[in-house]
Amino acid sequence: MHSPRPLLGSLLALVLALALALSLPAQQQRWEALITRAAELNRQEKYTEAIPIAEAAVRVAETTFGSNHPNVAISLNNLAELYREQGMYAEAEPLYLRAISIDEKALGLDHPSLAININNLALLYDAQG
Repeated sequence: MHSPRPLLGSLLALVLALALALSLPAQQQRWEALITRAAELNRQEKYTEAIPIAEAAVRVAETTFGSNHPNVAISLNNLAELYREQGMYAEAEPLYLRAISIDEKALGLDHPSLAININNLALLYDAQG
C-alpha cells in the first residue's frame, strides 16, 4: 500500500503555487496604484504625503517581484526623486545607486530605464554642486 504523504506534499505544493500565481496580478495592481498615487502627490508637491506611499511601493515591489526586478528599480528611483525634490540628498543617492545596479543587471547597459536613473543621479549631483 502506498503512503499518502508524497501525494499530499505534491498537492500542497500545487495549491501554494496556484495561490501565488493568483495573487501576483493583485499585487501588481497594488504596486501600480501606489506608484501612480505617489506620482500624483509628487506633481502636487505634496512630498511628505508621497514618501510613505513611495516607500510602500518599494516594499510591495520587493516582495512581489523580487529584490532585483526592474519594478523595484522604478520604485527606488521614484522614492529618490521625492527625496531629491526636498533636498534630502543623502537619502536619495543610495536609492539611485541601487536602482542603477538593478537595471544594469536586469536590463543591460543600453536600456532607457538605466539612462533615466543615471540622469536622475546626475541631477542630484548637480543640485549638490
